[in-house]
Amino acid sequence: MGQGRPHPWPNAGWRERAADQVVVLLARPSTVDISTDDLLSVLSADEQQRVARLRRAEDRRRSALGSALSRSLLGQWLDLPPTAVPLARTREGKPILTPAAASSGPWFNVSHSEDVVLVAFSRFGRVGVDVEEPQPLDDLLSVAATAFVAAEVEQVRAATWEEQLDYFYRLWTSKEEIAKALGIGLVGLDRICCDGAEHERNALRSLTMEGEEAAAWCVRTLPLPGTPFPAAIAFEGGGSGVVVVSL
Repeated sequence: MGQGRPHPWPNAGWRERAADQVVVLLARPSTVDISTDDLLSVLSADEQQRVARLRRAEDRRRSALGSALSRSLLGQWLDLPPTAVPLARTREGKPILTPAAASSGPWFNVSHSEDVVLVAFSRFGRVGVDVEEPQPLDDLLSVAATAFVAAEVEQVRAATWEEQLDYFYRLWTSKEEIAKALGIGLVGLDRICCDGAEHERNALRSLTMEGEEAAAWCVRTLPLPGTPFPAAIAFEGGGSGVVVVSL
């Protein structure tokens, strides 16, 4: 997986699909037949240091896979080896293509949880993706009140006890991925309002942020083959829809 070696993931037709759709690539750390050291070998020194700071081996592997997969697939798009893909970070730490490369490359975003790594690509505008493993929360409504707007807290409160955790995570992923797309971090969740009951159409209800229009964005739940984890995607601009490609 060094500078002169071919990309470790086949194209799988994803670039052709990206011509008119937002594409989400799904990989599983437990089944990817590439060592963590090989994944690390295509990362920059900064990326390697970020991975090394993680305490658990499984967390390091997930992080390395997300970064290596991003570099490999961006390299396919830009016709560059993974190590040569020009990446930078925003002030909030979000990886992005450098301005010179962004004119010919796609917007992208990465998320991972347990045995799921997602990389989303869009040629139409900014994109954010989020996947979470639901964890039981004893103080669910209190947590919701710190990050959700009043209408969202009421959605969670009105759900049955059995449905509350599902509602919470559906709303959380819907809000977090648009925050990631906007690059504002979790401190901006209270400026985003989504509908936790919406599965098929746009779940975004309002976006109160200077310079941003809710009508320009689409937020959707993201069914993932073979996993019950809640996931969502937010994308800006056109496109005929979203497709998930398993690697």
